[in-house]
Order: sequence, then structure tokens, then C-alpha cells
Amino acid sequence: MKRIILATAFLALATTQAFAEGTSRDAQLMLSRLGYQISVDGNWGPQSQRVISQFYIDRGMVYDGTLSENEFEDLAAEIPVEVQLEYNIGGVDFVRSLSDTPWGFQFTDEQVRAGQRAQRFEVRPGDCGEDPENNWSDCENDRERSELAGGAWEPGGNRWLAASVYVPQDFPYIPDKIGGGIFQIHQVGGPTGTYLGMESRPNIANISMMDGWLIGQVHQTWGSFTDVKETSIDVRLMRVDDMRDKWTDLMINFDTVNQNIAFFINGELIREVEDFTEFVPIRYVFKYGVYNAFMQHRGITLPTRVLYFDEVRVGNSRGEVEMNDARRAVD
Repeated sequence: MKRIILATAFLALATTQAFAEGTSRDAQLMLSRLGYQISVDGNWGPQSQRVISQFYIDRGMVYDGTLSENEFEDLAAEIPVEVQLEYNIGGVDFVRSLSDTPWGFQFTDEQVRAGQRAQRFEVRPGDCGEDPENNWSDCENDRERSELAGGAWEPGGNRWLAASVYVPQDFPYIPDKIGGGIFQIHQVGGPTGTYLGMESRPNIANISMMDGWLIGQVHQTWGSFTDVKETSIDVRLMRVDDMRDKWTDLMINFDTVNQNIAFFINGELIREVEDFTEFVPIRYVFKYGVYNAFMQHRGITLPTRVLYFDEVRVGNSRGEVEMNDARRAVD
């Protein structure tokens, strides 16, 4: 596990400002990071009041009994300016993709599929980042996200990807055509094009939440490598309302040899799609988390989105990745 220390004055200011505009959960998270025993659940009750009072007592300061901008600034000023961007999950290396917000990714025991902890992703309005090395900006291309990316592999193999996802009861409705992606196979060094007048680097397949459905999408591409065209084959996997307040097991089999992609829900094969592309990238990468696109173009502002993931696995066979309660948990 590697920690990347971003100790510039700019990031320190940005972190302080971000938390100063935060929520009760942010305050709890900061107190937890400072070593206080507190439930990080967003419910600001007597326990949270006692803990923040102790925070002020420990520093010889006076607490006025409220949770306002001043309290957020006091807490944020104590937080080391450190953002962990790389993780090893189940033996696979992942990196945060185009997001380094303090709230965007955390390990948690709030909701757990197996083992001791799961992963919590959060995206707030305006959470867009940049990747100068690869000449990409989510902000300029109307995207918001908090994702992990990893498990890279080269074309020519057969890959199995799996994860369990928990959808909170208050997860917002995601309209059609704004890319509510939670699980995707991304291309590195693949074809590029434009969509809605913005740069596009199409993925191969993804699982998204749109218009009340969990949808498997396969992107069939053609044209030239620098002006790619695509058609999306959409497969309805299950209703989002049937996923709320419970864990759902997702699995994709991606067979680049036979040009076949299969979607599974809770161990059941839902659909196979063949002949998905004529292009071969340098490699493929697995991404998961919360991703949305084209909100500004469509005049939509989404509220904060939170999802939980657990038991994320990448392997060469179904047996390596499929959820099994007898299997050792991925923590």
C-alpha cells in the first residue's frame, strides 16, 4: 500500500475549504481521523456532540454547541494534508481515478457484504478532476466521478470481474442518457472520438443505473481509430428499486478471444453479447465506483450519490471471482 503525500499550500487550502463546506458526516469523519471514537453515519446526535466537545476541551478551546462553518474549519485545520490514492484490494492494485476528494472513497463498516469492512464511494455536485498526464479533464468534458481503476490486462485473454454493490434507500433517481456508470471495462490506448461535441474515449462494457434500471451496456465501435463511432447495446439487468437496502452481486465475463461479454446478477446469467469491437487497445482496465456524464449538457444537477462496494475480485475464471459465503472475504 502506498501513500502519496500532496503537501502543497493549494491542496491544504482546497482540503480545508472542502471540509468547511461539508456535512455532519464530514465532521464525524474528521473526528475519527483525529483518533476519536465516533460513529461515521451522518446522524449528528448526543454522541457526536460529546465527541466534538472533547475535541475542543483537548485543545483548550471553547465549543459553542453548534456545527457550523467555524467548527468545520477548526476540524479541517487539524487534518494532515494527505490523500491516499493507491490501494491493494484482494491482491489487485487499484488507483483512484480522476478524483482525490476527501469524501470520495473510504473504507467503512457501515454496510458490509463479507468480512470486516466495505468501500464507500461518494460523488457530490461538481466533483470533477483532471489527468494532465493523459490530457483529460472531467470538468471540461462534463463528467463527475469517484472511481477506483486497476486489474489491467492485455487483449487476447478471458477475464472475470465481480463485485457486490449496496444501494442506499435514498440513492437518487438517475435519468436516462447521463451515464450512471458503476462498473466498467475501460480501454487504455483505445480509439477516440467525440460525443455531444466533447472528447470521448469509449469503454468496451459497463453496468450503469439509468431510468430506474440497472443496465448492462456493450459498446460496439467502428470507423477510424481517431474518429470512432459507437452503438450501445443495452441489457436490462434488474430494477434499481429492487437493489435498495441490500447487497447485489455483479459479475462480468469478458472474453476477448471469442469477442463475447456476459452479464451475471446474483450468480445468474442474464445475457451474452458477441462481436463488440473491431479495435484493439494497448490494454483493458477495470473501473468501479460512481460515475456520471453530460449533466450540464442536459440541464441536470444530480444530488450527492453514495454507493457501497465489497468483495471486488478480478480473475481468469468464474471460480476465482464468484461470490461464495464460504470464501475468505476481501477486506
